[in-house]
Amino acid sequence: MNPTSDFSIRTLIGGYDNNLTYILTCNRTRKQIIVDASVECKSISPYINSQSTTLIITHTHKDHIAYL
Repeated sequence: MNPTSDFSIRTLIGGYDNNLTYILTCNRTRKQIIVDASVECKSISPYINSQSTTLIITHTHKDHIAYL
């Protein structure tokens, strides 16, 4: 049985080495967390709503901070 969740996770691939950027969204509040900025903003922007509040960088390799 799969429990229901209030969260969704979108994965985007891009950057220098096909790295991953994750967008976590609370389906109830619409707030979002973006994890690692390794994808160009134009690729992320269609999935971002006005409730985005947090950007998390897991480490400072150039491919994870290129699009801050």
